[in-house]
Amino acid sequence: MFCAMMVAAIAVMRLFPETPTARFLHRWLAEKPAAWLARIERKHVIFLVLAALLVVVLRDAVPMVAGASDLALFAMWDASVYLDVVMAAWTIAALARGRSGWALVRLRLDRLVTRRRPRAARPRARRTRAVRPVANDDDGDGLVLAA
Repeated sequence: MFCAMMVAAIAVMRLFPETPTARFLHRWLAEKPAAWLARIERKHVIFLVLAALLVVVLRDAVPMVAGASDLALFAMWDASVYLDVVMAAWTIAALARGRSGWALVRLRLDRLVTRRRPRAARPRARRTRAVRPVANDDDGDGLVLAA
């Protein structure tokens, strides 16, 4: 029954798009749900996953452990916000590490590319030993005589 009504609504929206009924259906079946979905954040999805896990795994133990179901929902909301912050920090750290790793790879690739090109040998400048000036009392044998 529901599928037949949805097929009829789609047919009205496709075949007669300028009618008030088609505009009404489009607004409530396409625009409004898209606006609601656009407001969903990552923490909402994490909360939904945690709630599903809590229902499946701990369905009998939640009233005993958390007391009321309201407290369990608050605890799940806190856990979802915490996980959201942890995932954001992990992503930022991974990007920073990846950026520095990429810089290292690029540096090594640049070295490999520049090694392939043969360089012309540069002539080295010859160093000459500086001659020490001769002292006044130097006899030439290296010994200093006292007067």
